Amino acid sequence: VLTLLDAVSSRWTPRQATGLLMAMAGLRQQDMAERLEISQPAVSKLLAAAHWDATRALLARYETLVSGRSFLS
Repeated sequence: VLTLLDAVSSRWTPRQATGLLMAMAGLRQQDMAERLEISQPAVSKLLAAAHWDATRALLARYETLVSGRSFLS
């Protein structure tokens, strides 16, 4: 699981990594857009390009494999 996450995350741009950290912290896309000074649709595209849905699923799976440690808000 971690090897797969490493492979995916190694392709993120710094801006995508920042966006994913915000998403993992539970920020709404509109709040992320304001902080990044971009539009909400641009945030949506940024998260899609960074494979946020797959990353979230992977982190959720990893969470089930370890003892109750939560990586998502």
